[in-house]
Amino acid sequence: MWKTVILSAVIVASVAAVHPVFPHSAAPMVAGNNTMTLAEFVETALVSSPDLVRSSISLKEAEASLAAFGSKTQPELTLNFGYHYMPNWPVPGGWAAEVGITGSSLGAEYRFNADFKGKAARFQLAYPLFASAKLSPYRQKAISSEYTYKQELILHQITLEEVFLNAVQCFLNIWRLQKEVEIRQKLAAWLGCQVEIMAAAFGSGMIHQLDLALAQLQYEIHVNALEKVKGQLVFEQARAVQDYGISPETELIHEAEEFKVELLELFLKPQPAPAVAMAHLNLELANLDVEKTKAALGIHGELRVGINSDRSWLVECAIRIPLVDSTVYSKQMEAAGARLEQAELEVERAKAENDCEQIYRQALLRAAAANLNTAVKARELAARKQQIAQEQYALGLISFLELLEVCEEEADALLSMIHAQYEHQLALIQCWFLERSREYD
Repeated sequence: MWKTVILSAVIVASVAAVHPVFPHSAAPMVAGNNTMTLAEFVETALVSSPDLVRSSISLKEAEASLAAFGSKTQPELTLNFGYHYMPNWPVPGGWAAEVGITGSSLGAEYRFNADFKGKAARFQLAYPLFASAKLSPYRQKAISSEYTYKQELILHQITLEEVFLNAVQCFLNIWRLQKEVEIRQKLAAWLGCQVEIMAAAFGSGMIHQLDLALAQLQYEIHVNALEKVKGQLVFEQARAVQDYGISPETELIHEAEEFKVELLELFLKPQPAPAVAMAHLNLELANLDVEKTKAALGIHGELRVGINSDRSWLVECAIRIPLVDSTVYSKQMEAAGARLEQAELEVERAKAENDCEQIYRQALLRAAAANLNTAVKARELAARKQQIAQEQYALGLISFLELLEVCEEEADALLSMIHAQYEHQLALIQCWFLERSREYD
């Protein structure tokens, strides 16, 4: 009996010194001033992500192509100067000088030429009839260039949002694992100290070898679990370095209770959901396809006007009437109409899928909030249970293994609360992420 009392007194003093008392929210580890918040992490990721850099280059290329094509609509000035010699011609050679201006506007093409030697000038205009100006071959190329640019813009948005969400999840994973490492380190350190005390007590014959072996086994189990979590943390940190250019020495600071999702609005402005935007873009193309089909099978005409400096002028009207089989015409129009109908259905489906995703994310957020509330209460109860067990152990009413079991339950409850905070933060950000596009659908 006296051995038990002496052993309890020794271990109680040890417990008071190194017993792991886990806070409601474990404080983050800070390494000097090299720290980073979630907003700073996302900002760095959006600048350093290789995928986003490649997407930005592709977008700039499409934008440059569109700008280069648009410049072709501006008037062009041509200047021709020279001297020609023709000894075998009845007309002697001589110098020549001519200036010309060509351009296009609203589907019409115009040209102005002035011959300085002959002192003559002429103006020519060609204007399409019966068909919309945007259906001219030149305008078709312009529309194709605009479509390519808009498509690259949507693809860039998709890449931007993917990098944003992946960066957020990477940050929260590192934050969660850092806290888990801290909690498990405290528990392993406390348990290691108790094993040393029990080893000394065993050497004095105060405890049985089985009790020491069980304590040593529990210590090894916790150390192995700690090393596993450290490995996961190293992996996530390496991913942050490789994918987002984050320094490996950076410590992540995140207060889940104080975080406001509005801090992320700077990086992602409200805009249509990419799937909905792409469906609308394809719908525009399908509408244009119907117009093109109608125009190709209809009457074409062109008005040509020419005015010369010698007061002569010319007006021509060229009309082309295709002889189209009514069956061929109806089938082509039917095919174009089917493509338009399919594009309209794709728009509605994209909107419906986006609405369903928003409803699903809202449900996940409510479930995560409820789970977090339960986890907080469970952790408070486990902390109270640990306090009572510590008092009972000091009085010799429970064994060390029983105390260890209670301490492990409290640590597990804290880990569950940290994981619930992680799930709630992720659900909160994802829900806000989808809500951005609601008013634009």
